[in-house]
Amino acid sequence: MPATVPAGTFLYHGRDAKTIPTGAEWLALDPEHSYLLGSWEETAWMLTYVAEKPISVGYFDGNSAAKLWDGPLDVQDLLIWGVAEKDNVYRECDRINDLCAWGAKFGLDGFIRMESSFELMLCDFTKNVKLISHAEIMPVDTSITTFPPGPIPGQVGPNPFSVNGVNGIPLADDRASSSSMCTFPLKGSSHSQGGFPRLGNPPSANLLLSPDQSSPQRPLTPQPNSTSPERPIQSDVPWPPEKPPRLPGPWDPPLGWKGSLRKWTSVSMEAMLAGMWHNFIPESRIQVDVSRYVTLFDPKYTSLVDSRRSQTRFTMRAANASADDVAAFKKDVEEMLVSSQITSGVDWLSITRVLIERFSDRLDHLNFTLAKVENPAIDNATIAANVRNQVLVALMPYMLIDAIPPPSSSPAWLNISWAEPIYRQCSSAFMPSLPEDRLTPSERLIQRSIQDVNSEICRVLTLMWTEAFEIESRDRHSVNDVLGRWRIEIHGLMEWLGWAVWIRCRPSCKEGTVCGIPVWSIQFARPGIDLIPRCINLDDPWNAVLD
Repeated sequence: MPATVPAGTFLYHGRDAKTIPTGAEWLALDPEHSYLLGSWEETAWMLTYVAEKPISVGYFDGNSAAKLWDGPLDVQDLLIWGVAEKDNVYRECDRINDLCAWGAKFGLDGFIRMESSFELMLCDFTKNVKLISHAEIMPVDTSITTFPPGPIPGQVGPNPFSVNGVNGIPLADDRASSSSMCTFPLKGSSHSQGGFPRLGNPPSANLLLSPDQSSPQRPLTPQPNSTSPERPIQSDVPWPPEKPPRLPGPWDPPLGWKGSLRKWTSVSMEAMLAGMWHNFIPESRIQVDVSRYVTLFDPKYTSLVDSRRSQTRFTMRAANASADDVAAFKKDVEEMLVSSQITSGVDWLSITRVLIERFSDRLDHLNFTLAKVENPAIDNATIAANVRNQVLVALMPYMLIDAIPPPSSSPAWLNISWAEPIYRQCSSAFMPSLPEDRLTPSERLIQRSIQDVNSEICRVLTLMWTEAFEIESRDRHSVNDVLGRWRIEIHGLMEWLGWAVWIRCRPSCKEGTVCGIPVWSIQFARPGIDLIPRCINLDDPWNAVLD
């Protein structure tokens, strides 16, 4: 989707040479991220820029800067090359140059992608930005005796830090100082490389779009202890590597310096933490135009609908799109970039956030309460009464005074027509009533997505209410059956929604640790462990992963 970097935004570029970039290169939105990428050599330079005027950019959603074989780069590669192949993962210089050449036709001056933090791929450093600081800063102690624990889940192939078949961090002689990150190739590669593997978060759960109606049916089997979607672990990579990893250096500290330099492990950890400051969609300093949002989750791209049926969010691949769908997607993106259609003016991001804020804690609390059925010390009648109250809380604005079952000898849950007004009130919330012709195609898709998500939440809660209405007067056996069904429904709903707000460490982390997911390329998941949130020791992030 199109986006804007506002005037006055500070941007950072780290490098190991004094020279100033002029062509297409990368900028970070946080200096910690820039320092990570510019502190490998004996000298470290930090260039600080400010946007002199708004910069028009394209915004790639998701984990779009991670150099992984399982899909983060697919959309970019499909747009510029028509194919997404794992052999192209490290063609970063080809990628930025070809993206800039393609984007120039539509007035784009760069692209935003996500790593551990966000980056701007700026097409021309002589336009739109002003250099306000060009400083040599302290180098880093790059001596490392340990390495990130384990290969990347789902990866089949060499370790991404592999050079000449040696797993680990690139060897010292595999990088040369240069005025441009795109002027040196890694040994054995036929492509120029845009620096070292960059950093990125795993794909976050959807914000704007729900799974389309033809995507895999949400699971109904309860998995009460699960906190993230399952992902297969595949790897033929030997781990640990036969040889220890080695960064360039170590370097002597500057004359007069006392004590040790910062360890590279500390630098990498702080880059990840800086990304956590901006744990939002979109990045808080970037203004996106969601009215022109084009996504391959749109069910109009039918080849991907079928391919998603047997996939999890982690294994879905844009690369599975047919040639016809790739061509249609590129055409839609290009038409969106030149469209002059007036948009509705609806703040779709705010509507989405409000919906998530309204229901995320309440669904999570329902799930927590229903999990208590496993505790024999807690009476199920008490659990049922608490759930009944929580459903009443969630449905409060829609609980019409006359939405009550008529007097009858039949239980309220056998004929649920009395609850339909509650469902209608609930499912129509969050949807501004606008004529179709006032909405762009992207807005119609977003509207339908929000409607689908809200309707499904309301459906589950309303059906729960039809049984909760009389739950306090039902016998113990009946209550137990109802609680079991509710638990399956709430857990299945949460798995289907997959909201990022639920991806957290349980129990909460202790002081001195932070909850995180193994990210590209700072800390990999260990063999047999998925991308499950875990507590990371702030002072020893690579070694001390606290399960």
